Amino acid sequence: MNRTANTISSGTWETMSKARRKEIRRRRARAQQLRTLRRIFAVCFVVVVLSTVTAMLWTPDRVRGRLNSSTSEGSAIRVGFSSRSATTGDSKASNAFGSDSSPSNDSAKAAKATLKHSSKRFDKAAQLSDLQDTGTLVLINGDHKITDMPPRTSMDKAWPSVPVASQDIELHPKALAAVVELFAAARKAGTGTFQVNSGFRDHAKQAALYKQIANKSTVQPPGNSEHHTGLAIDIVPILSTPQGATKAPQSSTPQQQSSLHEALDGSSPEERWLAAEAWQHGLILRYPLGAQDITGISFEPWHFRYVGKPHAWYMAQHELTLEEYLQQMRKRGGYDVTIGKRSYSVRYAVPKNGVVYVPSDRRHTLSGDNSGGYIITAWKQMGK
Repeated sequence: MNRTANTISSGTWETMSKARRKEIRRRRARAQQLRTLRRIFAVCFVVVVLSTVTAMLWTPDRVRGRLNSSTSEGSAIRVGFSSRSATTGDSKASNAFGSDSSPSNDSAKAAKATLKHSSKRFDKAAQLSDLQDTGTLVLINGDHKITDMPPRTSMDKAWPSVPVASQDIELHPKALAAVVELFAAARKAGTGTFQVNSGFRDHAKQAALYKQIANKSTVQPPGNSEHHTGLAIDIVPILSTPQGATKAPQSSTPQQQSSLHEALDGSSPEERWLAAEAWQHGLILRYPLGAQDITGISFEPWHFRYVGKPHAWYMAQHELTLEEYLQQMRKRGGYDVTIGKRSYSVRYAVPKNGVVYVPSDRRHTLSGDNSGGYIITAWKQMGK
């Protein structure tokens, strides 16, 4: 008997006309096709949903969100890329940073800026050997060692330009200038007084610190520390009378500096202000909350890094670590942005036969990223 007639008795099927039999076969074939299509649609839907959920779970922002959500409900919001609202009970903190957004990027998102991604290269070919590498965007972490440690003679004494924990603290000139501006802005805003707790470290000093600090998630071994550049700055609020502002401090030990850091969790109004305003002076919070899987270092609300204003703005605006920013630069090629009255063009370049392209009509700087690429930053003033 034909399989299409399985549900009909033999006698009934035999007495049917040929036209009726044909119609039944057609309907059953159509029903089978619909069932097959439904199964295919269901499988495709499940695949799409699983792919979407997987992608969301494994983006850096989502990772941070999961880590941030694990904090206790009653705890204060920590500085970094947390999206949770503050519940500190401090009205000043609430008014300054709002209750619905992160303190680390509010001012960057509120800044008058226009952004356009572009990979169009500059017009002038230049020999890489003829250009000065500022090193302000060099990546140094557990996977990227410093290849050319700057000499101590290239650093500037931080004291007496800014309050410091120790007289021997030195910084890269660009980093020191940024910190001077940042501290002046803090005084003007009435936020409080800060001091530099640490700056440039040579190989020997970093080796001694690495040996003495028990918690290795907050310190890199010698050769892998940003402090070798003088661009990394540990900044802490002065909670008592700021003697360092008027009197030269005595030298502090690594243990004393570490104890100051341990007292910080990013929740105080002073720390929140630092994280929110640092980008305006070309500084970033280098190790934000929830990014340890990316940076290799746990949350450090005191550790800032000088990168330059357009780069600091972009990282604050998009909530990126330096690792993520450089990865995005390699992928997208660059961008143009106007911040206030200054227009910036930033491009990522990999030299070919020792040649990179720079603009012929604008001032510009170049910095290697420690991965074979270079970031060219060009700028011009817009109006008066």
